[in-house]
Amino acid sequence: MVCLTGSGGRFFSSAGFSSGQSPGSLGDRGPPPAGALSNNRLVARREGNNIVQEERDDNGGIIRWVFTDIEKNSARWYGERSMDGDKTWKLEVEFFLIRER
Repeated sequence: MVCLTGSGGRFFSSAGFSSGQSPGSLGDRGPPPAGALSNNRLVARREGNNIVQEERDDNGGIIRWVFTDIEKNSARWYGERSMDGDKTWKLEVEFFLIRER
């Protein structure tokens, strides 16, 4: 199992991916930054072999988390934001997950 920490724990296990706190939740580190998610609701769907989660932020932008290149022992996970209604996207964070044995 691989655990990445940041705004919350994210886990990759044989059962798949699961998430701890929602993006934008900073726990003990203070309030969320401007434009963060206040309702902490991600809508997930499958797109081909990818898992995509989306939500609108408090500034009207779309935040998208994508799990892609999913293999038995690895995956790529990235977050991006669109401020123009899904026309263009800016990559904000990217992780490469590898299962530890």
